Amino acid sequence: DIEENKNDNNDLDGDGNKEQKLNILKVNEEYPPEIVIQQNLIRAQVEFYFSDYNLKRDKRLLEKICKEPQRGYLGVDEVLSLSRVRQLCNSSHHLYDSLKPSPYIHMILPEDEDKRRKQEIQKEKLSKSQPDKSEATKTDDGDTGKGKDRDATKTQGGDNNDKDGTGTEEKEEQFQYHPTYIGRKRFSPPTEKQFPFRRSVYIYGLPWYADEKYIYAMLNAFGGVTKVHFDHGPDTLDRQIMKKMLEKHRVYKLLSKDSAALTMEFNQMHNKQEQYHCYWCHKQKPCADGYYHPKRIPGTAPSYRVCLQCAAAKAEEQSQKYDARSKLLKDDKRLRELLLGLPPRTIQQCKTALCVFASQRQASK
Repeated sequence: DIEENKNDNNDLDGDGNKEQKLNILKVNEEYPPEIVIQQNLIRAQVEFYFSDYNLKRDKRLLEKICKEPQRGYLGVDEVLSLSRVRQLCNSSHHLYDSLKPSPYIHMILPEDEDKRRKQEIQKEKLSKSQPDKSEATKTDDGDTGKGKDRDATKTQGGDNNDKDGTGTEEKEEQFQYHPTYIGRKRFSPPTEKQFPFRRSVYIYGLPWYADEKYIYAMLNAFGGVTKVHFDHGPDTLDRQIMKKMLEKHRVYKLLSKDSAALTMEFNQMHNKQEQYHCYWCHKQKPCADGYYHPKRIPGTAPSYRVCLQCAAAKAEEQSQKYDARSKLLKDDKRLRELLLGLPPRTIQQCKTALCVFASQRQASK
Protein backbone atom coordinates (compact mmCIF):
# COMPACT_ATOMS: atom_id res chain seq x y z
CA ASP A 1 0.00 0.00 0.00
CA ILE A 2 2.81 2.41 0.85
CA GLU A 3 4.54 1.75 -2.47
CA GLU A 4 1.26 2.29 -4.36
CA ASN A 5 0.77 5.63 -2.57
CA LYS A 6 4.32 6.67 -3.49
CA ASN A 7 3.70 5.76 -7.08
CA ASP A 8 0.46 7.72 -7.04
CA ASN A 9 2.28 10.76 -5.57
CA ASN A 10 5.01 10.46 -8.18
CA ASP A 11 2.34 10.37 -10.89
CA LEU A 12 0.73 13.47 -9.43
CA ASP A 13 4.09 15.26 -9.21
CA GLY A 14 4.80 14.30 -12.78
CA ASP A 15 1.45 15.65 -13.94
CA GLY A 16 2.03 18.87 -11.99
CA ASN A 17 5.46 19.38 -13.56
CA LYS A 18 3.99 18.76 -17.00
CA GLU A 19 1.29 21.40 -16.37
CA GLN A 20 3.91 23.89 -15.19
CA LYS A 21 6.02 23.23 -18.29
CA LEU A 22 2.98 23.65 -20.52
CA ASN A 23 2.12 26.94 -18.81
CA ILE A 24 5.68 28.20 -19.30
CA LEU A 25 5.55 27.23 -22.96
CA LYS A 26 2.20 28.98 -23.39
CA VAL A 27 3.53 32.20 -21.79
CA ASN A 28 6.65 32.10 -23.94
CA GLU A 29 4.59 31.56 -27.07
CA GLU A 30 1.91 34.17 -26.34
CA TYR A 31 4.11 37.02 -25.08
CA PRO A 32 5.61 39.06 -27.97
CA PRO A 33 9.36 39.64 -28.34
CA GLU A 34 11.06 42.77 -27.04
CA ILE A 35 11.27 44.51 -30.44
CA VAL A 36 7.49 44.19 -30.94
CA ILE A 37 6.79 45.66 -27.50
CA GLN A 38 9.18 48.52 -28.17
CA GLN A 39 7.58 49.30 -31.53
CA ASN A 40 4.09 49.24 -29.99
CA LEU A 41 5.21 51.69 -27.29
CA ILE A 42 6.78 54.05 -29.86
CA ARG A 43 3.68 53.97 -32.05
CA ALA A 44 1.34 54.62 -29.12
CA GLN A 45 3.52 57.47 -27.83
CA VAL A 46 3.77 59.26 -31.20
CA GLU A 47 0.01 58.89 -31.74
CA PHE A 48 -0.51 60.45 -28.30
CA TYR A 49 1.74 63.43 -29.10
CA PHE A 50 -0.22 64.16 -32.31
CA SER A 51 -3.66 63.61 -30.73
CA ASP A 52 -6.13 66.47 -30.19
CA TYR A 53 -6.19 65.61 -26.48
CA ASN A 54 -2.49 66.41 -26.13
CA LEU A 55 -2.35 69.35 -28.56
CA LYS A 56 -5.05 71.19 -26.60
CA ARG A 57 -2.67 71.22 -23.64
CA ASP A 58 0.73 71.47 -25.36
CA LYS A 59 0.71 74.91 -27.01
CA ARG A 60 4.38 74.84 -28.03
CA LEU A 61 4.02 71.53 -29.88
CA LEU A 62 0.83 72.79 -31.57
CA GLU A 63 2.66 75.91 -32.82
CA LYS A 64 5.41 73.74 -34.33
CA ILE A 65 2.91 71.43 -36.04
CA CYS A 66 0.94 74.37 -37.49
CA LYS A 67 4.01 75.93 -39.15
CA GLU A 68 4.27 75.99 -42.93
CA PRO A 69 5.25 74.59 -45.41
CA GLN A 70 4.58 71.13 -43.87
CA ARG A 71 1.46 71.97 -41.87
CA GLY A 72 0.45 69.05 -39.67
CA TYR A 73 3.92 67.49 -39.70
CA LEU A 74 7.13 67.58 -37.68
CA GLY A 75 10.64 66.87 -38.84
CA VAL A 76 12.06 63.48 -37.90
CA ASP A 77 14.69 65.08 -35.67
CA GLU A 78 11.97 66.96 -33.77
CA VAL A 79 9.96 63.77 -33.27
CA LEU A 80 13.04 61.89 -32.07
CA SER A 81 13.79 64.73 -29.64
CA LEU A 82 10.39 64.41 -27.90
CA SER A 83 11.13 63.27 -24.36
CA ARG A 84 9.16 60.01 -24.28
CA VAL A 85 10.13 59.01 -27.82
CA ARG A 86 13.79 59.70 -27.07
CA GLN A 87 13.70 57.10 -24.31
CA LEU A 88 12.56 54.39 -26.74
CA CYS A 89 14.11 55.22 -30.12
CA ASN A 90 17.08 57.10 -31.57
CA SER A 91 17.05 56.30 -35.31
CA SER A 92 14.72 57.31 -38.14
CA HIS A 93 14.53 53.82 -39.72
CA HIS A 94 13.50 52.27 -36.39
CA LEU A 95 10.87 55.02 -36.08
CA TYR A 96 9.61 54.17 -39.58
CA ASP A 97 9.29 50.46 -38.76
CA SER A 98 7.33 51.32 -35.61
CA LEU A 99 4.92 53.80 -37.24
CA LYS A 100 4.36 51.87 -40.48
CA PRO A 101 1.25 49.96 -39.17
CA SER A 102 -0.32 53.11 -37.63
CA PRO A 103 -3.64 54.14 -39.24
CA TYR A 104 -3.33 57.71 -37.87
CA ILE A 105 0.29 58.74 -38.52
CA HIS A 106 1.54 59.56 -42.02
CA MET A 107 5.21 59.66 -43.03
CA ILE A 108 6.79 61.57 -45.93
CA LEU A 109 9.80 59.77 -47.49
CA PRO A 110 12.53 61.18 -49.77
CA GLU A 111 11.77 60.90 -53.50
CA ASP A 112 13.97 57.83 -54.19
CA GLU A 113 12.73 55.96 -51.14
CA ASP A 114 9.13 56.92 -51.91
CA LYS A 115 9.42 55.42 -55.43
CA ARG A 116 10.95 52.24 -54.01
CA ARG A 117 8.16 51.95 -51.45
CA LYS A 118 5.45 52.36 -54.13
CA GLN A 119 7.08 49.61 -56.24
CA GLU A 120 7.08 47.30 -53.23
CA ILE A 121 3.38 47.97 -52.62
CA GLN A 122 2.59 47.16 -56.28
CA LYS A 123 4.56 43.92 -56.08
CA GLU A 124 2.67 42.93 -52.93
CA LYS A 125 -0.67 43.60 -54.65
CA LEU A 126 0.34 41.54 -57.71
CA SER A 127 1.54 38.63 -55.60
CA LYS A 128 -1.78 38.55 -53.75
CA SER A 129 -3.84 38.69 -56.94
CA GLN A 130 -1.97 35.83 -58.74
CA PRO A 131 -2.96 32.17 -57.96
CA ASP A 132 -0.52 29.85 -56.19
CA LYS A 133 2.05 28.26 -58.45
CA SER A 134 1.90 24.98 -56.55
CA GLU A 135 -1.63 24.27 -57.87
CA ALA A 136 -1.09 22.39 -61.16
CA THR A 137 -3.80 22.24 -63.81
CA LYS A 138 -5.27 18.78 -64.39
CA THR A 139 -4.77 17.40 -67.91
CA ASP A 140 -7.53 15.53 -69.84
CA ASP A 141 -5.09 12.86 -71.21
CA GLY A 142 -5.18 10.82 -67.98
CA ASP A 143 -1.40 10.35 -68.07
CA THR A 144 -0.77 10.34 -64.35
CA GLY A 145 2.92 9.62 -64.65
CA LYS A 146 3.55 12.63 -66.82
CA GLY A 147 1.31 14.66 -64.57
CA LYS A 148 3.33 13.61 -61.57
CA ASP A 149 6.56 14.42 -63.37
CA ARG A 150 5.16 17.80 -64.31
CA ASP A 151 3.98 18.39 -60.77
CA ALA A 152 7.38 17.37 -59.47
CA THR A 153 9.17 19.71 -61.86
CA LYS A 154 6.72 22.50 -61.02
CA THR A 155 7.14 22.02 -57.30
CA GLN A 156 10.91 22.02 -57.74
CA GLY A 157 10.60 25.20 -59.75
CA GLY A 158 8.29 26.59 -57.06
CA ASP A 159 10.84 25.71 -54.40
CA ASN A 160 13.54 27.43 -56.39
CA ASN A 161 11.29 30.44 -56.88
CA ASP A 162 10.47 30.45 -53.18
CA LYS A 163 14.16 30.39 -52.40
CA ASP A 164 14.72 33.27 -54.79
CA GLY A 165 11.72 35.04 -53.28
CA THR A 166 13.03 34.63 -49.76
CA GLY A 167 16.33 36.00 -50.91
CA THR A 168 14.67 39.09 -52.40
CA GLU A 169 12.49 39.50 -49.31
CA GLU A 170 15.57 39.39 -47.14
CA LYS A 171 17.15 42.03 -49.34
CA GLU A 172 14.02 44.16 -49.10
CA GLU A 173 13.96 43.76 -45.35
CA GLN A 174 17.56 44.92 -45.18
CA PHE A 175 16.66 48.18 -46.91
CA GLN A 176 16.01 50.89 -44.35
CA TYR A 177 13.62 53.78 -44.91
CA HIS A 178 14.38 57.21 -43.48
CA PRO A 179 11.31 59.52 -43.38
CA THR A 180 11.84 63.28 -43.46
CA TYR A 181 8.48 64.35 -41.95
CA ILE A 182 6.00 62.66 -39.62
CA GLY A 183 2.49 63.88 -38.88
CA ARG A 184 -1.20 63.79 -39.73
CA LYS A 185 -2.84 64.11 -43.14
CA ARG A 186 -5.48 66.84 -43.54
CA PHE A 187 -4.57 68.22 -40.11
CA SER A 188 -6.75 70.90 -38.52
CA PRO A 189 -5.95 72.40 -35.09
CA PRO A 190 -8.23 71.23 -32.25
CA THR A 191 -10.94 73.69 -31.23
CA GLU A 192 -10.71 74.93 -27.66
CA LYS A 193 -13.61 75.22 -25.25
CA GLN A 194 -15.22 78.65 -25.13
CA PHE A 195 -14.59 78.94 -21.39
CA PRO A 196 -11.91 76.46 -20.20
CA PHE A 197 -12.68 75.57 -16.60
CA ARG A 198 -9.17 75.98 -15.18
CA ARG A 199 -8.46 79.28 -16.95
CA SER A 200 -11.82 81.02 -16.42
CA VAL A 201 -12.54 83.41 -13.55
CA TYR A 202 -16.02 84.54 -12.47
CA ILE A 203 -16.07 88.21 -11.38
CA TYR A 204 -19.07 89.66 -9.57
CA GLY A 205 -19.90 93.04 -8.03
CA LEU A 206 -18.68 94.99 -11.06
CA PRO A 207 -20.10 98.50 -11.59
CA TRP A 208 -22.82 98.76 -14.24
CA TYR A 209 -20.58 100.92 -16.48
CA ALA A 210 -17.68 98.40 -16.54
CA ASP A 211 -16.51 97.46 -20.06
CA GLU A 212 -13.68 95.34 -21.47
CA LYS A 213 -11.11 98.11 -20.96
CA TYR A 214 -12.13 98.32 -17.30
CA ILE A 215 -11.64 94.53 -16.91
CA TYR A 216 -8.27 94.51 -18.71
CA ALA A 217 -6.99 97.38 -16.56
CA MET A 218 -8.18 95.68 -13.35
CA LEU A 219 -6.73 92.23 -14.14
CA ASN A 220 -3.57 93.33 -15.94
CA ALA A 221 -1.51 92.79 -12.79
CA PHE A 222 -2.32 89.05 -12.72
CA GLY A 223 -1.69 88.14 -16.37
CA GLY A 224 -3.05 88.34 -19.90
CA VAL A 225 -6.83 88.16 -20.33
CA THR A 226 -7.82 86.60 -23.67
CA LYS A 227 -11.62 86.86 -23.44
CA VAL A 228 -14.29 88.76 -21.48
CA HIS A 229 -18.00 87.90 -21.46
CA PHE A 230 -20.55 89.99 -19.50
CA ASP A 231 -23.93 88.69 -18.31
CA HIS A 232 -27.10 89.45 -20.31
CA GLY A 233 -29.27 91.12 -17.68
CA PRO A 234 -30.69 91.14 -14.14
CA ASP A 235 -32.68 87.91 -14.54
CA THR A 236 -29.75 85.73 -15.64
CA LEU A 237 -28.25 82.90 -13.60
CA ASP A 238 -24.98 84.85 -13.24
CA ARG A 239 -26.78 87.65 -11.38
CA GLN A 240 -28.55 85.16 -9.12
CA ILE A 241 -25.19 83.63 -8.19
CA MET A 242 -23.85 87.13 -7.47
CA LYS A 243 -26.72 87.81 -5.06
CA LYS A 244 -25.93 84.62 -3.15
CA MET A 245 -22.24 85.48 -3.01
CA LEU A 246 -22.86 89.04 -1.79
CA GLU A 247 -25.11 87.83 1.04
CA LYS A 248 -21.92 86.85 2.84
CA HIS A 249 -19.90 89.65 4.37
CA ARG A 250 -17.00 91.04 2.34
CA VAL A 251 -14.08 93.34 3.17
CA TYR A 252 -14.65 96.62 1.35
CA LYS A 253 -12.20 98.69 3.41
CA LEU A 254 -8.59 97.67 4.07
CA LEU A 255 -7.10 98.96 7.34
CA SER A 256 -3.47 99.49 8.27
CA LYS A 257 -1.81 97.24 10.86
CA ASP A 258 -0.86 100.01 13.30
CA SER A 259 -3.07 101.33 16.09
CA ALA A 260 -4.25 104.24 13.93
CA ALA A 261 -6.10 101.77 11.65
CA LEU A 262 -5.85 104.06 8.66
CA THR A 263 -7.88 103.30 5.53
CA MET A 264 -5.70 101.97 2.70
CA GLU A 265 -6.10 103.02 -0.93
CA PHE A 266 -5.23 101.11 -4.09
CA ASN A 267 -2.97 102.64 -6.70
CA GLN A 268 -1.15 101.46 -9.80
CA MET A 269 1.67 102.88 -11.90
CA HIS A 270 2.10 102.03 -15.58
CA ASN A 271 5.88 102.16 -15.41
CA LYS A 272 6.90 98.48 -15.59
CA GLN A 273 10.53 99.10 -14.65
CA GLU A 274 9.90 100.99 -11.40
CA GLN A 275 9.70 98.94 -8.21
CA TYR A 276 8.69 99.59 -4.61
CA HIS A 277 9.52 98.10 -1.21
CA CYS A 278 6.60 96.35 0.51
CA TYR A 279 6.39 97.67 4.08
CA TRP A 280 4.88 94.46 5.46
CA CYS A 281 6.76 91.61 3.75
CA HIS A 282 9.95 93.61 2.93
CA LYS A 283 10.11 92.44 -0.69
CA GLN A 284 10.67 94.35 -3.91
CA LYS A 285 7.57 94.45 -6.12
CA PRO A 286 6.87 96.05 -9.53
CA CYS A 287 4.73 99.18 -9.40
CA ALA A 288 2.80 98.03 -12.48
CA ASP A 289 1.21 95.22 -10.42
CA GLY A 290 -0.41 97.79 -8.12
CA TYR A 291 -0.10 98.45 -4.38
CA TYR A 292 -1.99 99.77 -1.34
CA HIS A 293 -0.99 102.79 0.74
CA PRO A 294 -2.57 104.86 3.56
CA LYS A 295 -4.78 107.76 2.53
CA ARG A 296 -2.73 110.86 1.80
CA ILE A 297 -3.10 114.49 0.84
CA PRO A 298 -3.24 114.85 -2.96
CA GLY A 299 0.17 115.72 -4.40
CA THR A 300 2.18 114.09 -1.57
CA ALA A 301 4.07 110.77 -1.69
CA PRO A 302 2.62 107.79 0.24
CA SER A 303 4.23 107.06 3.62
CA TYR A 304 4.61 103.37 2.67
CA ARG A 305 3.32 100.81 0.18
CA VAL A 306 1.91 97.30 0.60
CA CYS A 307 1.78 94.53 -2.04
CA LEU A 308 -1.40 92.74 -3.13
CA GLN A 309 -0.50 89.48 -1.38
CA CYS A 310 -0.06 91.22 1.99
CA ALA A 311 -3.28 93.17 1.43
CA ALA A 312 -5.20 89.92 0.79
CA ALA A 313 -3.81 88.40 3.99
CA LYS A 314 -4.79 91.54 5.96
CA ALA A 315 -8.33 91.44 4.51
CA GLU A 316 -8.66 87.80 5.63
CA GLU A 317 -7.53 88.83 9.12
CA GLN A 318 -10.16 91.60 9.25
CA SER A 319 -12.86 89.15 8.19
CA GLN A 320 -11.89 86.71 10.94
CA LYS A 321 -12.01 89.51 13.57
CA TYR A 322 -15.48 90.45 12.40
CA ASP A 323 -16.65 86.82 12.60
CA ALA A 324 -15.39 86.54 16.18
CA ARG A 325 -16.95 89.80 17.40
CA SER A 326 -20.23 89.65 15.47
CA LYS A 327 -21.30 86.61 17.50
CA LEU A 328 -21.10 88.69 20.67
CA LEU A 329 -22.58 91.89 19.22
CA LYS A 330 -25.21 90.10 17.06
CA ASP A 331 -24.16 91.49 13.68
CA ASP A 332 -23.86 95.14 14.73
CA LYS A 333 -24.00 97.47 11.69
CA ARG A 334 -21.53 99.87 13.25
CA LEU A 335 -19.03 97.04 13.77
CA ARG A 336 -19.46 95.93 10.14
CA GLU A 337 -18.80 99.47 8.92
CA LEU A 338 -15.66 99.80 11.07
CA LEU A 339 -14.06 96.43 10.26
CA LEU A 340 -15.38 95.68 6.77
CA GLY A 341 -16.54 98.97 5.31
CA LEU A 342 -19.65 99.63 3.25
CA PRO A 343 -20.23 98.24 -0.24
CA PRO A 344 -19.54 100.88 -2.90
CA ARG A 345 -22.85 100.17 -4.72
CA THR A 346 -26.08 98.24 -4.37
CA ILE A 347 -26.65 94.79 -5.89
CA GLN A 348 -28.98 96.33 -8.49
CA GLN A 349 -26.08 98.50 -9.71
CA CYS A 350 -23.71 95.54 -10.11
CA LYS A 351 -23.09 93.04 -12.91
CA THR A 352 -20.86 90.01 -13.54
CA ALA A 353 -18.35 88.81 -16.11
CA LEU A 354 -16.50 85.64 -17.12
CA CYS A 355 -12.82 86.21 -17.92
CA VAL A 356 -10.46 83.73 -19.57
CA PHE A 357 -6.74 83.99 -18.80
CA ALA A 358 -3.91 82.88 -21.04
CA SER A 359 -2.76 80.21 -18.56
CA GLN A 360 -4.02 78.33 -15.53
CA ARG A 361 -1.28 79.82 -13.35
CA GLN A 362 -2.41 83.37 -14.12
CA ALA A 363 -6.04 82.47 -13.39
CA SER A 364 -5.13 80.93 -10.02
CA LYS A 365 -3.25 84.13 -9.04
